[in-house]
Amino acid sequence: MEKLAEPKRLSQIHQVLKGSVIALIQAAPQNETNRALVLATVKKPVPPEADTYEKIKDWIETNFTPNRVLEGEAAAIMATVIHTDIETGNCRYSRSRRGSSQESLSNARMFEIIEEARLEQEGFDELANRVFEELRENAREGDWPDMAPEGSDDTYDHSDGETEDHAVTVGDPAGLRMRLRMWLNLNARGEFEQ
Repeated sequence: MEKLAEPKRLSQIHQVLKGSVIALIQAAPQNETNRALVLATVKKPVPPEADTYEKIKDWIETNFTPNRVLEGEAAAIMATVIHTDIETGNCRYSRSRRGSSQESLSNARMFEIIEEARLEQEGFDELANRVFEELRENAREGDWPDMAPEGSDDTYDHSDGETEDHAVTVGDPAGLRMRLRMWLNLNARGEFEQ
């Protein structure tokens, strides 16, 4: 017997329905109120044969596209990451330096991070921490920006030496949290609401 090809997926369920509606459908897939919430979002009634969460999920993912068109590698979140280190040369001087770089996460990576947080049943704060850490890690692994000295040093006639204590922090974390919440509301259908 020939195996039927699986229907093409047009979306993931969290791109079409809000997280709260998904949770209701998981808990009671045959509940008429929950099915009406799906109808209100997709503008089509859930077929009677879709009587389990998995069947409803398959129906949604094979029949509906995301409400927002997302390009997988397009930047979803962008932030300024501040780099600091201490430059030391020939034991004659030591000075703090600072630079910044623009780091971003793609929509595809954001959905992976959301799925990881969902599996761990994490809230918005934990999700934001995951995003911050991913941005910091990308900054650590990428090319360092030009580092400008902070303050002045009194040493002349020196040669540059090694750097140590390289640190990275996300600039404007409150603004980044706000942009993350807006991105979630548009693209993850209210997932991680507070």
